[in-house]
Amino acid sequence: MLKPPVRLLFLSIVFLPVAVGQTTSAPPSPEPVLPYCPSLDLTSMDKSVDPCVDFYHYACGGWQKKNPIPPDQTSWSVSTRLFQENLDFLHGILEQAASTTGERDKVTQEICDFYAGCTDETTVEKRGISAVQQELDAIVQLSSTNNMGRL
Repeated sequence: MLKPPVRLLFLSIVFLPVAVGQTTSAPPSPEPVLPYCPSLDLTSMDKSVDPCVDFYHYACGGWQKKNPIPPDQTSWSVSTRLFQENLDFLHGILEQAASTTGERDKVTQEICDFYAGCTDETTVEKRGISAVQQELDAIVQLSSTNNMGRL
């Protein structure tokens, strides 16, 4: 029997859809879209390359052609793409929860409040440093780093 984390990983690999041919992640949609799930994809191979000469480009050349490095990145790989698309997926969940009207459970409400507080740039700019001024004053009053635990 598979242990729970291994079972979850196995299920996510088996049941998540494979996104083929996407270059960069799309902006979050109202409905969160499951992230890119790497898998064995024969179209990721570049069969025009001789594997005895350059096995890496033989095995990965097709993927590289379909997934060029985005302009805001210094490199791009399956893992960086998966990481970015997971962030986009989580952002979509937050956006969807924030746009939901009606009854919300306590946890969803707290998440939405926290998210709204972090994305309300107008209020953040208006308040400026006043939001953390009390904590900064307490730091200034410290006579030793040993007292930091008391903050």
